[in-house]
Amino acid sequence: MHTRQTELNWDMDVILGIAGRYPRLQKLDPITGEIVDIISFRTRESPYGIARTGDTLVVGTKSGSIYCFGNMGSIGPARTPDSPERIPGSLPILSVCAIDECRVVVSDACSVYYLSAPEFEKHPLRRDADRDVVCALAALPND
Repeated sequence: MHTRQTELNWDMDVILGIAGRYPRLQKLDPITGEIVDIISFRTRESPYGIARTGDTLVVGTKSGSIYCFGNMGSIGPARTPDSPERIPGSLPILSVCAIDECRVVVSDACSVYYLSAPEFEKHPLRRDADRDVVCALAALPND
């Protein structure tokens, strides 16, 4: 695993969510092809949904956890998160979408939740377990 200091270029770098035996986030520089590990997760915590809000990454995992990583402009050695937010009864998080600096929308296999910072209060938007699954979310900017 890479342990050197790295900078995130928000305009260019791609964040990869890696599942499997060693779940983690990686930074891909699409120009050079360089890949650097930036965050490691515990087993069964594979990152499924990733969104950026300001200089914070919000990550939803296979276990239904939501992690918020602030001040991601300059990051040191790959780190392991410790205290996730949990959506009670949540299934694996399928998608995370940032609306603005302090609000995100998260979907699992049977619900869509609106989360607002700073504590990421949870507000169910939809609870239709016997309806279609929302597996992708996207914010559409006005510009």
